[in-house]
Amino acid sequence: MSIAFELKVTPEKTRKILENRSYTIYPDGPEDAEIVLIGETPGSYELSSGKPFSGPSGRMLFDDLLIRSGIVRSQCLVLNTYWDYPPGGKTERIEDITRDHARTLSLIQKHPRKVVVPMGGEALSLFTGEHSVSAWRGSIIHTPSYTLFPMYNPAAILHQYSLKTVCRHDCMRLKALLDDPDLSDFPRNIRHPGNTSCEQLTHLLEEMRSVPILSFDIETHVKTQTITCVGLSSSADTAIVIPLTQTWDWESHQKILKILKEVLEGPSAKIGQNLDYDVQHLWHLGIGVRNIWLDTMIAHATIQPELPHDLGFLTSWYTLHPYYKEMRKSVASHEYSETQWRYNGIDAAITFDIGIQLAQELYDTNTWDYFHKIAMPAQKTLIRMEHKGVLINEDLRNERRKELNEGIDEILIDPILEGINPNSSKQIAQHLEDKLLPPSKQLPRTDKGNPKCDVHVLKSLRRTGNAKTKSFVDAVLAAREKRKLISTYLNAKTRGDDRMHCSYRVATKTGRISSSQDPFQTGMNLQNIPKSQRDWFIPDKGMLFWEADLSQVEARLTAWLYQDKDYMNIFLEGRDIHTENAAILFEQDFKSKEEANTKIEGTNYSPRHLGKIMSHSLDYKGTWNTVLKEMLNK
Repeated sequence: MSIAFELKVTPEKTRKILENRSYTIYPDGPEDAEIVLIGETPGSYELSSGKPFSGPSGRMLFDDLLIRSGIVRSQCLVLNTYWDYPPGGKTERIEDITRDHARTLSLIQKHPRKVVVPMGGEALSLFTGEHSVSAWRGSIIHTPSYTLFPMYNPAAILHQYSLKTVCRHDCMRLKALLDDPDLSDFPRNIRHPGNTSCEQLTHLLEEMRSVPILSFDIETHVKTQTITCVGLSSSADTAIVIPLTQTWDWESHQKILKILKEVLEGPSAKIGQNLDYDVQHLWHLGIGVRNIWLDTMIAHATIQPELPHDLGFLTSWYTLHPYYKEMRKSVASHEYSETQWRYNGIDAAITFDIGIQLAQELYDTNTWDYFHKIAMPAQKTLIRMEHKGVLINEDLRNERRKELNEGIDEILIDPILEGINPNSSKQIAQHLEDKLLPPSKQLPRTDKGNPKCDVHVLKSLRRTGNAKTKSFVDAVLAAREKRKLISTYLNAKTRGDDRMHCSYRVATKTGRISSSQDPFQTGMNLQNIPKSQRDWFIPDKGMLFWEADLSQVEARLTAWLYQDKDYMNIFLEGRDIHTENAAILFEQDFKSKEEANTKIEGTNYSPRHLGKIMSHSLDYKGTWNTVLKEMLNK
């Protein structure tokens, strides 16, 4: 082990290194090594040791990740894309990037290589022109000179520990690649209008009526909200693509649309990825998809909730197909070409491939019943809720919008603002520093030296400033709040049916359902409507709104999952966890829940509410900064 791994690099030591030593960190290892590991730029530990990948990132790479592939450092040529330490540690300040790239590529191409592992966006860009390592990681890219296998830079794990699972998976694939240098995905046969006649595609679509399982995927053009094509697959290696935009004559189009409807509404078990989006669009086309069996996004969230669930990630996890989502970038209109048709077909075939594997994994992990009895039924219910929407009183909404606009006008003419635009952080900061804050006090600064003037800074000033400062900040925040209510809620678009729609997401990082605009870019988040704006949401005729809540369910689940006896006893004995946490925070015994719910003087929150924030912050991996901002918002 290099002595560099034992060094403790302090800011003072780094400064001395930069002053007294060469900025250049040369490649380390056999020049003709079959394995090349390439990072981005030298860091503090590398400047100290004189070797690339030293310190914590080096230990992570060699002692944890690559050891799983049977790779040791002595086998590898280890280097960075940029050998010189960049000015200020910023790659964008490098003056001669072309020279650095040429120097690195020249060394790599000097000898035959079995595999080159670019780690991080800068290293990936050197070979592909792409910077998104999160998209390309895990892809096997065969070139005439060598095979590329992009990975995350191990330094990223030190900032986001959840990436370690992904990197370990990639290292196992790297091992398989070293064992079999020809390792690659099997051919995916995509039949589309560019290589198959209308009659042949129609016949292939008719055959889909009798398949037991099929996957489907749609492509849409965002601006026109048009379904451009539909891909269908009944095996992992084949798919057909049905165009829906002016590819065939009207009669052929209507015929194939009728067959497509029969297939998707037929008895075959259906697989899809993020089916919410697809089925909503197909419903608007007059196709009600039936017999949905498996949503790959929901299935993966059931098995591995801590990982991403998008199709690009699932492709890298369950298949050997390299990243292909960049094909979508070339879509300029609703008229599709061969590239986009093939992209749609690959989506459908890979969705089938992944769906079958996930079904087996659900069985193997004993989560099949949970998925089919709880997760999928919940998703289907949410989709029906999205489609129906919530009835609104449009007249009352318009009246409320008018009232708030009038309120904003009154605030804008208030002398306390002195003509300042409440939405201009620059004007507000200048007014605060020039006229309201004492000369010794300045607003906090951004990295570029600009004054910060966000809601957290303003609320802090409201608590600590003098009366004039408080009045000014109150006026600014009141105007901003009214404008936010108008833009976010009162101006939210409907579909013209006097109903507010949304799109629900189940596969979130925390497991809590979230919502946003629907697939047609209308509606809004329907889960966090301010109490002041709930009166213009009304039940359908003959119906009522009900509110129901489970008592401290997340805290109870946490106690049960961790089998913490003291934690569980709080609930078994009928005590209140949030009040007890508040007692710990404030070092004060509250005689009753009501006392703990009494607002703290000069604030909008109670001790119990802060205790609740702390409970949930721990459950959902909240950082101290997030918790602080949440408290300051009260």
